[in-house]
Amino acid sequence: MALKKAYCTHCHVSDEKERIFEVNSDAEACFCPRCMTQYIPSIPIKAFELFIAKQINQADRNLFSAIGYYKSYLMYARILELDPNNTHALFGRLLALIYMSTLRKTHFQNVGLLLNEEKDIFRKVSNEKLYIAFLHRVCYALDEYFVLFRKKLITHHYFYDIDCIKLYFKNLNSIQKLKTLILKEYHFIQTRHDHPEIKLAIASLEQSISSQSEEMNKKWITADGYTYGYVGTSESGDLLLGRSDKINAVKISRYHPKALLHERAERKNKVIKDQVFPNFSYLYRLEKISLPTMIVLFVLGIISLMCTFAFQTTAFYQMLVIVTSVLFAGAIAFLGAYFFSLYRLVKRHRLIS
Repeated sequence: MALKKAYCTHCHVSDEKERIFEVNSDAEACFCPRCMTQYIPSIPIKAFELFIAKQINQADRNLFSAIGYYKSYLMYARILELDPNNTHALFGRLLALIYMSTLRKTHFQNVGLLLNEEKDIFRKVSNEKLYIAFLHRVCYALDEYFVLFRKKLITHHYFYDIDCIKLYFKNLNSIQKLKTLILKEYHFIQTRHDHPEIKLAIASLEQSISSQSEEMNKKWITADGYTYGYVGTSESGDLLLGRSDKINAVKISRYHPKALLHERAERKNKVIKDQVFPNFSYLYRLEKISLPTMIVLFVLGIISLMCTFAFQTTAFYQMLVIVTSVLFAGAIAFLGAYFFSLYRLVKRHRLIS
């Protein structure tokens, strides 16, 4: 007897989880335990596969288009509740966790732990192609995070203050550890077959690790004119830095030295924002409302144009001309907003996926 997950399309419940039940795929008929609808087993089994695929596509869209990283993480977690062995959802959950990382809090260590726990599933030969694509995406996400978070802490080749240096070293160290783990996974895949794609990925990753290791051994200059170098770490894990003599200070207006420690500052100094990866949720909302709004404005413009021709000899003619022009201009503007938002979302989707 082969038990498989099935999905009832007739149940009228708000919670999708209650529609799911198990059936014997070898049986001639089955019944939904909730509404007692009779099925041929293949029909609800196929419905369950389509339901999971739809949920994954929506989670992928939220993640790859940068609509909502946390929302996509929750969606992947919910899919795993329904289908614990879904490899695509396992990879998506880890990738979403990486993109949830901010300036002050990264999730790279948690990703490494989960990767080790589920390694046996990921390393299966049947999942190898998906696993390689996942590792490529993780490497890209880590490189993107490095570039983006470095820009936040550095201006004109100078760090804002010593707190920025400490955070820079801490996050860079977390990136290095996860990249080292990924490199081991690439080497494991290479033992199965020496594919040129794996060779290229290993060489690129080794170069990236070496380059960032050199970055950790450099001297760091802050805006107040001091130069700092890595000395070691204390027993509590705090970063120890050695400071050299003061040189000419760099004047950086608007930024408060201690602003990094707070989400908001009472003074009118610019705070270093915590968000690192872009969030295009506003573009998603713009895409949803711009096209219907454009259609409404266009229809109103047509009606206004017809009224303009009908009342050419009246005192309302000039006002109708102005209203018609505004309506058509608004319709064109919203059409442009739709294509702009769609272009940005698709571009981001292609960039990650």
